[in-house]
Amino acid sequence: MTNLINQISRFWTELKRREVLRRNSVYAGAAFIILQVVSIVAEPLNLPHWTMPLLIILLGIGLIISIIVSWLYEMGPDGNLIRTRPISENAEVGEESASSGWKIASYISFAVIVALIVINLLPRNKQPQEAIILDKSIAVLPFQNLSNDSSQIYFCEAMREEILNHIEKINLFSVRSRTSTDQYRNTTKNSVTIGQELKVNYLVEGSVSLIGNEMKIWLQLINARTDEHIWSDDFIREKRQIFELQTEIAKTLAAELKTTLTPEEIENIELEPTKNTEAYHAYMKGRFYTNQPHDDFNHWNQALKSFKEAVDLDTTFGLAYAELAKTYAVFYNLRYDFSDSCLEKARDAAKKALEYGNDLPEVHLQIGYYYFLALRDKKNRDLHWAIAAKGMPDNVDMIRAKYESMTTEGRWKEAQRMLEAGVEKNPNVSDLYSNLGLVDWFLRDYKRSDEAFDMALSLNPQGEFPWVGKAFNMWAWKGVNHESQEFCSNAKNQHWYHYLEFWNVAGSGRYQEALQLVNDTINGWVAYNPVYVIPHSLFRAYLEKHLGDINSAEENFRLTQQIMEQKVMEAPDDSRYHSTLGIAYAAQGKEQEALTEMRKAKQLRPIESNGMYGTAALFDAILMYVFLDDTDAAMDELEQLIAIPSPYSLKYLDWYLPLQPLKEHPRYAEFKEKYDPSR
Repeated sequence: MTNLINQISRFWTELKRREVLRRNSVYAGAAFIILQVVSIVAEPLNLPHWTMPLLIILLGIGLIISIIVSWLYEMGPDGNLIRTRPISENAEVGEESASSGWKIASYISFAVIVALIVINLLPRNKQPQEAIILDKSIAVLPFQNLSNDSSQIYFCEAMREEILNHIEKINLFSVRSRTSTDQYRNTTKNSVTIGQELKVNYLVEGSVSLIGNEMKIWLQLINARTDEHIWSDDFIREKRQIFELQTEIAKTLAAELKTTLTPEEIENIELEPTKNTEAYHAYMKGRFYTNQPHDDFNHWNQALKSFKEAVDLDTTFGLAYAELAKTYAVFYNLRYDFSDSCLEKARDAAKKALEYGNDLPEVHLQIGYYYFLALRDKKNRDLHWAIAAKGMPDNVDMIRAKYESMTTEGRWKEAQRMLEAGVEKNPNVSDLYSNLGLVDWFLRDYKRSDEAFDMALSLNPQGEFPWVGKAFNMWAWKGVNHESQEFCSNAKNQHWYHYLEFWNVAGSGRYQEALQLVNDTINGWVAYNPVYVIPHSLFRAYLEKHLGDINSAEENFRLTQQIMEQKVMEAPDDSRYHSTLGIAYAAQGKEQEALTEMRKAKQLRPIESNGMYGTAALFDAILMYVFLDDTDAAMDELEQLIAIPSPYSLKYLDWYLPLQPLKEHPRYAEFKEKYDPSR
């Protein structure tokens, strides 16, 4: 043991005598400084990405050579290298021969290394991980429509989405979603501000026109940190060259950002979904309409026409068939067409989508929607969404899909957690905040819901659903007030508007104004949406009964009955018609008929299989029992409804006219103590 210690001691003494440590500490300090300088100038000088790895290898080889040379050689008196003499040839072994210059150089090198480490590491430790901006993070801002033809807006929007989809296929790019950049339409913010808000380094701006068979696209790439315009170009092509154009743009952006594409990326970028460009233009138009507010019949109807046109022009267009299958499923789910024929058309489109596009993750995403919306087939839905997720990891569309399935199945807390994680990873996607606002509303976390809808509006001030959501949330939270009226006024373009406006006016006691509002609306409906179908006559009956005009109320209840009986004959499996018919029967004292219709409504849309829309049948059952003067049964239904996640609360009893009799029930005080959110 003593011999080993002596050997180590002699070796250490020899290292110092030959100045191996001192000389190589200077080398290490110099190498460290070189690496720091190169890392700073690499991006401004556009050095290749392999520069740093190569430099590290060369400096490592140099260190090995330096160690060997410093062991074998030393500086002679005349400044020449001479072979280091063995220790026995030195007169004074214990004396260090190093000059004071070497000592000073060693100390300086050590100090420089320590200083650079402190400078580089401490700020990074303080910086939150989520604030670190990816090197090639990029956002494609809304394009301007250069055409005077407003009907070409679809092409402008679709081209942006398709270019975005193409560059998303480049693995080194971190691309922000379309919905996260919608807020910058017609913005006055500069590039640096937008880049900071989106946490991206690069922005793509552009303008588009389609005149006849000629496409013209102007694009520019901007460094969002410096507002420097890196590249811009005009692309003028024939309409039939759309795929070549999209590929060329993606490759050009990759080249400008010094990105070498892999063979797989090139193959994905060059993939043409159809050989028929006219079919592709129809497909893009359909996609434009599906990106509009989610449950608007006119938008979905236009989408349906466009996708049908696309598959008529190309009978092997897998992506278009997938979108067509989903659109038919939406028609069925939202009761726009609740027929067996609609289901059959959806099934045929889904079959052809898988026949011609089975290798595309986007196809499996839409087929999953078909199984979910049309058939409530959870097994096949999850199977196709799992396939889609592999090809679309962390895609916002996958988050939306899972949100819809979770809320339908009543998995509200799970949906809340998933959306919270989703907005953390995608903080600039407005409709994720809208979805979170709806979930918080159903979970009766009203303050958080209001804040989530506010976030959605801050990201997309033109958004319509957040205003609707804020109005509904306020009704359940604080009732009808000046805030809910303001929120309603900002939702004028929504098909929920007349329904919201009626209850805001009636709930505030302005009954004659509410009657006038009903008379002034068109098409015979105040509420015709995926949740309710309520004709004018029923709204008039509510008001007239409350005002004591019994004869007029009875006449309008009978008219409602006649309208709904006709609707039930036309669509016997639509729960909305049965619910409204049950209310009309109950108001006329037809108890058995009312109970039969309400049972049917609950069977067709049970809360167990539709956690969102199924709550409407329970609410209608409360109204039915109120009109049948069975307030005990009404209170039982009410307690069930407010004990589960739903859009309703006890606050409704303060302003919802038909529910006023329940406030006289002995259990009302108990409910108030237990469930009133304003306490």
